[in-house]
Amino acid sequence: MQSGPCRKLVTATAQSKDSNKALFTSLRSALKLKEWDEHTQAEVRHSIALLASSFPAPIVAKELSSLRFGHHHAASVCCWLMQQQHKRRSSTLHHFLQSLSLQGRFSKCWELLHRVQESPSLRSAISPEAFAILAKSYGSAGLPLDAMAVLQKMGSFECRPNYFVYNSIIGVLAKHQKLDCALALYEQMLQDGCLPNLQTINIVLNGLCKQRNLQGAHNLLISRLQGGQMLDAISFNTVINGYCKVGEVEEALKVFHTMKNKGYKPDVVTYNLLMHGYCKESDIDSAQELSNEMQKEGVVPDLTSFNTMMFGLCRCRRMKEALDLLSSMKVLGCSPDIYTFNILMEGFCKIRELHQATLLLDNATNSGCIPDVFTYNILINGHCKEGDFNGAYKMLQTLTKSGCSPDPFTYCTLIHPLCLAGKMQAALKLFYEMIEKGFSVDKVLHSALMDGLCKSGKVTEALKISHWIGKLHSPDVETYNGLMSSLCKEQKLRKAGALLAEMEAAGCHPNNSTYNILIGGLCQAERVFQAYKLWKVMNSRNLELDASTHNLLVRSLCRKDEVVKALKLFREMEKLDYLPEGSTFGALINGLSKLGDTKEATALLGAMLTKGYKPSLSVYNNILKGLHDAGELDASKYSIILKDMVTTGCVPDLNSYNILIASSCQAGKMQDAYALLALMKLNGCVPDNMTFSTLLCGFCIIQKADKAYKLYKKMLLKCSPPAIHVCKLLAQCLQREGKEVEAKMVLRFIKSSEDKIRNVKVSRIPDVVPYSLMKGSFYRHNIDLAAISTHMNTRPSRKPRGRQTKCTLKFQPTRCFGMLLAFSGALQLWN
Repeated sequence: MQSGPCRKLVTATAQSKDSNKALFTSLRSALKLKEWDEHTQAEVRHSIALLASSFPAPIVAKELSSLRFGHHHAASVCCWLMQQQHKRRSSTLHHFLQSLSLQGRFSKCWELLHRVQESPSLRSAISPEAFAILAKSYGSAGLPLDAMAVLQKMGSFECRPNYFVYNSIIGVLAKHQKLDCALALYEQMLQDGCLPNLQTINIVLNGLCKQRNLQGAHNLLISRLQGGQMLDAISFNTVINGYCKVGEVEEALKVFHTMKNKGYKPDVVTYNLLMHGYCKESDIDSAQELSNEMQKEGVVPDLTSFNTMMFGLCRCRRMKEALDLLSSMKVLGCSPDIYTFNILMEGFCKIRELHQATLLLDNATNSGCIPDVFTYNILINGHCKEGDFNGAYKMLQTLTKSGCSPDPFTYCTLIHPLCLAGKMQAALKLFYEMIEKGFSVDKVLHSALMDGLCKSGKVTEALKISHWIGKLHSPDVETYNGLMSSLCKEQKLRKAGALLAEMEAAGCHPNNSTYNILIGGLCQAERVFQAYKLWKVMNSRNLELDASTHNLLVRSLCRKDEVVKALKLFREMEKLDYLPEGSTFGALINGLSKLGDTKEATALLGAMLTKGYKPSLSVYNNILKGLHDAGELDASKYSIILKDMVTTGCVPDLNSYNILIASSCQAGKMQDAYALLALMKLNGCVPDNMTFSTLLCGFCIIQKADKAYKLYKKMLLKCSPPAIHVCKLLAQCLQREGKEVEAKMVLRFIKSSEDKIRNVKVSRIPDVVPYSLMKGSFYRHNIDLAAISTHMNTRPSRKPRGRQTKCTLKFQPTRCFGMLLAFSGALQLWN
């Protein structure tokens, strides 16, 4: 039994030709059926035959291919229709391929082509144009690589691609920015002996220019000219535009001259491109010459020409000429658009003439130009640069009232300067308003917001916003780095460390900057050991500290007496060709001197001088102390160092002279010590109690009691008596030489001083330096140390209030001996 649509089809086919509309309607119903029985199939074929005999073949093909029937019947219907035709079979095939491909039924397109190929009578209908249709349809569907694959499938149909197929596919690839594939296909096209047309050449030229292969584009242009092949203004304009975009305007001008010499007339686009190139380079005079030449050649400038010149004049801050150009536009009958006024307003905002820019807004409105969001953004930015946030807010309100909607740049323009000005409450209000409108937050805005919040002490708010943004989209490493930097500046290192763990858990890998920020923060907080551990983690991941953080970590390790670790890090700096800072050298030299590694310390001092740094006085003193502690102090070494001091302009101070005198006394060279004392006075250094106490001890060591006693009396006259342990040393020396009277006087002074110390009536604390300095000599000369050492352990219970010397050597008794010997034998240099 026949179905409803089939009965209608039989009835329609029996009617006259005037009822062909009804025939199409009934045929459409039958074609929508999923399954056909033999009778329905026969009736459909009969109807197609009737239509083919009643109408021209193109009309029938177009009508049938446009019917929305089940795609599983498309191949059959197309083949039946083609069999009824003796001409234009290819056209029918193309109609059906076009219809199916627009519906995305690409598999049915290939099925149709295979059905046609299997029929000996229809096979000749397959032409390259059919594959070009498929390639273009793939491009419309956003499948450029599938369009490229059409070439490979053509081989199975024994059909060679022609220029039309190549042009279609190259056009699709270029449209979808597959420039590498397009250029490769162009090379294949040439190898196949298929000549490209002008459209293909222009596509290839555009692709080469976008790849910055301007020389290749230029060569292709020249080869076409030499071969006598056709080019047009688009070809030359494409290459000129490519050169102008990269700032090579002179090369673009060469192409321009070639264009004219070969008989091609430049159009207004050509001149506009060249003028824009000159304006970008701020060469407004050359742009003006081109504008004059354009008018002489009879090329009428358009709105883009005027806007280009306006841009150049504003870029060069020639605002009066820009306003004159605006007036001349109106005289020449070229009406400015809002883009023209935007250029002018931005120019005035750049030169801080905001009032003039605001007047131009009114001028634009009166001229019939409707301000857009870019217009208001320019003025908002101008107000923010002037620090006029109230004016910026008013402009934002005007923008909203005008019917425009703020864009992300509007909010960024306001929020960023508010953050810099510390107005975080206002910035946060705009930020939340921006988020409510669905705008995304870029890296620059997020970084500014985090930095502003942390600087204003709102670190909690910063973390909250950062975590909230992280839920919308995964924060990148720069976002984390900015937040960690702010936390480290606020000394919130625990939170910074937690953020590092969170960052790694989120799958965001820390980079060099991440570790540099954290290590720098730890060093600033004196958490050096944690910083060093973090450096080892960083090193294991093949990441590197930057130069400044390297220097900071080395100095921090030296402050904690971790000199070996600091030296290891210093060697890493040398491998990376980082330049150590002068303070880094000084810290290492000090640390190495304390360790007794004088060889390394001396080498670093030489490297420091080689790199042009001027060592400080403490650096020289530390290295000399280290040399003595290591037992390596000799005339040759300290003479070289002292010469370096003179060369670098490092003048010895009171401490230096005391060390020099002490070293001479230790060696028993009192004549040298007094010569140094004279030199010290000559250079404006006033000797202190330590200076004379050291000299007194020196005389006692060499058993010159008379001279020691004379010096003692001078010190008493100057109201600067020596320390008690020095007096006891003097008393022993006097007794040894039989000078009992003098010894009793000294002992009387000692007893009086000890009584005062017990009553806490004197503030002078015995100085350990002369005692430590002379300790070795005391043993050699059999001087009794019992009384002296007993007194050394006797201290007042209250901090002294007396005058403190300007230069105090805070040495332990076990260390200061070497320091005071450092300059023995230096007299030769100073003489």
